[in-house]
Amino acid sequence: MQVICCGSKPYENINFDALVDDCTNIVRHNMLLPNMGYGKKTATYQVINAHIHSFYNQKISQQEWFDIYCDEYGMTEEHIVNFLNYLRDEDPKLVHFPDNNSALMRGLLNRYEIDHPFRTQWFLLKNGLSFIAQVIAEGVKPYAVGYSLKEEELSKHVFNSKAHTKVNKEHRDDLECQLLIDLHNAGLVDASFCALEDSKDMKFNETIEPTQEALKLMEKYL
Repeated sequence: MQVICCGSKPYENINFDALVDDCTNIVRHNMLLPNMGYGKKTATYQVINAHIHSFYNQKISQQEWFDIYCDEYGMTEEHIVNFLNYLRDEDPKLVHFPDNNSALMRGLLNRYEIDHPFRTQWFLLKNGLSFIAQVIAEGVKPYAVGYSLKEEELSKHVFNSKAHTKVNKEHRDDLECQLLIDLHNAGLVDASFCALEDSKDMKFNETIEPTQEALKLMEKYL
Protein backbone atom coordinates (compact mmCIF):
# COMPACT_ATOMS: atom_id res chain seq x y z
CA MET A 1 0.00 0.00 0.00
CA GLN A 2 1.54 3.28 -1.10
CA VAL A 3 -0.93 5.89 0.13
CA ILE A 4 -3.81 5.70 2.58
CA CYS A 5 -5.95 8.78 3.23
CA CYS A 6 -7.77 8.78 6.55
CA GLY A 7 -11.13 10.33 7.32
CA SER A 8 -12.56 10.41 10.83
CA LYS A 9 -15.77 8.36 10.80
CA PRO A 10 -16.11 6.76 14.26
CA TYR A 11 -16.31 2.99 14.71
CA GLU A 12 -16.99 0.98 17.86
CA ASN A 13 -16.41 -2.46 16.35
CA ILE A 14 -13.59 -1.86 13.85
CA ASN A 15 -10.10 -0.49 14.34
CA PHE A 16 -7.93 0.42 11.34
CA ASP A 17 -4.63 0.91 13.21
CA ALA A 18 -2.83 -2.12 11.75
CA LEU A 19 -4.04 -1.40 8.23
CA VAL A 20 -3.02 2.25 8.33
CA ASP A 21 0.33 1.74 10.06
CA ASP A 22 1.52 -0.78 7.46
CA CYS A 23 1.05 1.74 4.66
CA THR A 24 4.04 3.58 3.18
CA ASN A 25 2.41 7.03 3.28
CA ILE A 26 -0.16 7.84 5.96
CA VAL A 27 -2.28 10.91 5.25
CA ARG A 28 -4.40 12.50 7.97
CA HIS A 29 -6.38 15.70 7.69
CA ASN A 30 -6.75 18.76 9.88
CA MET A 31 -6.82 17.70 13.55
CA LEU A 32 -7.10 13.94 13.17
CA LEU A 33 -4.43 12.43 15.43
CA PRO A 34 -2.75 9.06 15.98
CA ASN A 35 -4.54 6.64 18.31
CA MET A 36 -7.98 7.62 17.09
CA GLY A 37 -8.63 4.37 15.23
CA TYR A 38 -6.70 5.38 12.11
CA GLY A 39 -3.14 4.36 12.90
CA LYS A 40 -0.73 4.95 15.75
CA LYS A 41 2.22 6.23 13.72
CA THR A 42 2.96 9.87 12.98
CA ALA A 43 1.37 10.93 9.71
CA THR A 44 3.60 11.12 6.67
CA TYR A 45 1.49 14.13 5.65
CA GLN A 46 -0.86 16.16 7.83
CA VAL A 47 -3.05 17.98 5.32
CA ILE A 48 -4.52 21.14 6.83
CA ASN A 49 -7.12 23.53 5.50
CA ALA A 50 -6.78 27.27 4.97
CA HIS A 51 -7.79 28.47 8.44
CA ILE A 52 -5.70 25.95 10.39
CA HIS A 53 -2.77 26.73 8.09
CA SER A 54 -3.22 30.45 8.71
CA PHE A 55 -3.65 30.20 12.49
CA TYR A 56 -0.66 27.88 12.82
CA ASN A 57 1.58 30.26 10.86
CA GLN A 58 0.31 33.21 12.89
CA LYS A 59 1.23 31.33 16.08
CA ILE A 60 -2.06 32.22 17.74
CA SER A 61 -2.38 31.44 21.45
CA GLN A 62 -3.84 28.24 22.84
CA GLN A 63 -6.81 30.21 24.16
CA GLU A 64 -7.47 31.55 20.66
CA TRP A 65 -7.54 27.98 19.35
CA PHE A 66 -10.07 27.17 22.06
CA ASP A 67 -12.20 30.21 21.23
CA ILE A 68 -12.40 29.28 17.56
CA TYR A 69 -12.66 25.50 17.52
CA CYS A 70 -14.53 24.68 20.71
CA ASP A 71 -17.42 27.07 20.13
CA GLU A 72 -17.64 26.95 16.34
CA TYR A 73 -16.66 23.35 15.62
CA GLY A 74 -17.56 21.47 18.77
CA MET A 75 -14.04 20.26 19.58
CA THR A 76 -12.87 19.74 23.13
CA GLU A 77 -10.07 21.72 24.70
CA GLU A 78 -8.28 18.43 25.39
CA HIS A 79 -8.29 17.53 21.69
CA ILE A 80 -6.92 20.91 20.68
CA VAL A 81 -4.13 20.65 23.27
CA ASN A 82 -3.28 17.16 21.99
CA PHE A 83 -3.20 18.47 18.42
CA LEU A 84 -0.88 21.36 19.25
CA ASN A 85 1.39 19.06 21.25
CA TYR A 86 1.43 16.60 18.35
CA LEU A 87 2.57 19.29 15.93
CA ARG A 88 5.29 20.37 18.36
CA ASP A 89 6.52 16.95 19.44
CA GLU A 90 6.03 14.75 16.37
CA ASP A 91 6.58 17.43 13.72
CA PRO A 92 4.56 15.81 10.90
CA LYS A 93 4.98 17.27 7.42
CA LEU A 94 2.22 19.89 7.09
CA VAL A 95 0.65 20.24 3.67
CA HIS A 96 -1.86 22.82 2.50
CA PHE A 97 -3.46 23.04 -0.94
CA PRO A 98 -5.05 26.38 -1.94
CA ASP A 99 -8.81 25.96 -2.39
CA ASN A 100 -8.31 22.33 -1.31
CA ASN A 101 -7.27 21.36 -4.86
CA SER A 102 -10.76 22.08 -6.17
CA ALA A 103 -9.54 23.06 -9.63
CA LEU A 104 -7.33 19.98 -9.84
CA MET A 105 -10.22 17.69 -8.94
CA ARG A 106 -12.42 19.36 -11.53
CA GLY A 107 -9.72 18.79 -14.14
CA LEU A 108 -9.51 15.10 -13.19
CA LEU A 109 -13.24 14.67 -13.59
CA ASN A 110 -12.99 16.17 -17.05
CA ARG A 111 -9.93 14.10 -17.98
CA TYR A 112 -11.54 10.82 -16.97
CA GLU A 113 -15.00 11.88 -18.18
CA ILE A 114 -16.66 11.26 -14.84
CA ASP A 115 -20.21 12.61 -14.95
CA HIS A 116 -20.40 14.44 -11.63
CA PRO A 117 -21.96 17.89 -10.97
CA PHE A 118 -18.58 19.19 -9.80
CA ARG A 119 -17.47 19.21 -13.45
CA THR A 120 -19.76 22.14 -14.20
CA GLN A 121 -20.91 23.51 -10.81
CA TRP A 122 -18.40 25.36 -8.65
CA PHE A 123 -18.13 24.44 -5.02
CA LEU A 124 -15.15 24.29 -2.71
CA LEU A 125 -13.79 20.81 -2.21
CA LYS A 126 -13.38 19.84 1.44
CA ASN A 127 -9.87 19.37 2.74
CA GLY A 128 -10.25 15.60 3.09
CA LEU A 129 -10.36 15.12 -0.66
CA SER A 130 -7.52 17.50 -1.53
CA PHE A 131 -4.70 14.98 -1.17
CA ILE A 132 -6.74 12.35 -3.00
CA ALA A 133 -6.89 14.72 -5.98
CA GLN A 134 -3.14 15.31 -5.70
CA VAL A 135 -2.09 11.66 -5.81
CA ILE A 136 -4.55 10.73 -8.55
CA ALA A 137 -2.99 13.48 -10.67
CA GLU A 138 0.41 11.90 -9.93
CA GLY A 139 -0.76 8.51 -11.17
CA VAL A 140 -1.21 6.90 -7.74
CA LYS A 141 -4.38 5.11 -6.66
CA PRO A 142 -4.86 5.79 -2.94
CA TYR A 143 -6.85 3.85 -0.40
CA ALA A 144 -9.48 5.85 1.48
CA VAL A 145 -10.62 4.84 4.94
CA GLY A 146 -12.94 6.55 7.40
CA TYR A 147 -14.76 8.71 4.85
CA SER A 148 -18.54 8.80 4.76
CA LEU A 149 -20.29 7.60 1.64
CA LYS A 150 -23.68 8.66 2.98
CA GLU A 151 -24.41 12.27 3.88
CA GLU A 152 -26.26 11.37 7.07
CA GLU A 153 -23.07 9.85 8.54
CA LEU A 154 -21.05 13.06 8.39
CA SER A 155 -22.41 14.65 11.55
CA LYS A 156 -21.00 11.73 13.56
CA HIS A 157 -17.34 12.32 12.72
CA VAL A 158 -15.21 12.07 15.78
CA PHE A 159 -13.77 15.38 16.87
CA ASN A 160 -15.71 18.18 15.14
CA SER A 161 -19.33 17.64 16.07
CA LYS A 162 -20.57 21.05 14.86
CA ALA A 163 -18.51 21.21 11.68
CA HIS A 164 -21.11 19.41 9.56
CA THR A 165 -23.49 22.35 9.80
CA LYS A 166 -20.83 25.05 9.66
CA VAL A 167 -18.78 23.90 6.68
CA ASN A 168 -21.77 23.24 4.46
CA LYS A 169 -22.04 26.98 3.96
CA GLU A 170 -19.12 26.52 1.53
CA HIS A 171 -19.15 22.79 0.73
CA ARG A 172 -21.61 20.20 -0.54
CA ASP A 173 -21.56 17.04 1.54
CA ASP A 174 -24.11 15.26 -0.63
CA LEU A 175 -22.04 15.83 -3.77
CA GLU A 176 -18.77 14.91 -2.06
CA CYS A 177 -20.09 11.54 -0.90
CA GLN A 178 -21.13 10.81 -4.47
CA LEU A 179 -17.79 12.12 -5.74
CA LEU A 180 -15.85 9.55 -3.72
CA ILE A 181 -18.20 6.82 -4.95
CA ASP A 182 -17.66 7.93 -8.55
CA LEU A 183 -13.88 8.00 -8.12
CA HIS A 184 -13.99 4.49 -6.68
CA ASN A 185 -16.17 3.21 -9.52
CA ALA A 186 -13.76 4.76 -12.02
CA GLY A 187 -10.87 2.85 -10.44
CA LEU A 188 -9.05 6.00 -9.33
CA VAL A 189 -9.52 5.50 -5.56
CA ASP A 190 -10.09 2.38 -3.51
CA ALA A 191 -12.81 3.46 -1.09
CA SER A 192 -13.87 -0.09 -0.18
CA PHE A 193 -13.14 0.34 3.53
CA CYS A 194 -15.40 3.40 3.65
CA ALA A 195 -18.34 1.09 2.93
CA LEU A 196 -17.73 -1.08 6.00
CA GLU A 197 -20.57 -0.90 8.46
CA ASP A 198 -19.82 -0.61 12.16
CA SER A 199 -20.43 -4.28 12.96
CA LYS A 200 -18.32 -7.22 14.10
CA ASP A 201 -19.22 -9.29 11.04
CA MET A 202 -17.41 -6.91 8.63
CA LYS A 203 -20.46 -6.15 6.53
CA PHE A 204 -20.30 -3.74 3.59
CA ASN A 205 -23.15 -1.36 2.81
CA GLU A 206 -24.64 -1.07 -0.65
CA THR A 207 -22.90 2.14 -1.77
CA ILE A 208 -19.97 0.56 -3.62
CA GLU A 209 -18.55 -2.83 -4.59
CA PRO A 210 -15.40 -3.60 -2.57
CA THR A 211 -12.29 -4.43 -4.57
CA GLN A 212 -10.53 -7.78 -4.38
CA GLU A 213 -7.41 -5.97 -3.14
CA ALA A 214 -9.34 -4.48 -0.24
CA LEU A 215 -10.94 -7.81 0.63
CA LYS A 216 -7.48 -9.41 0.89
CA LEU A 217 -6.24 -6.56 3.08
CA MET A 218 -9.32 -6.89 5.28
CA GLU A 219 -8.52 -10.55 5.90
CA LYS A 220 -4.95 -9.65 6.84
CA TYR A 221 -5.50 -6.59 9.02
CA LEU A 222 -9.10 -6.54 10.21
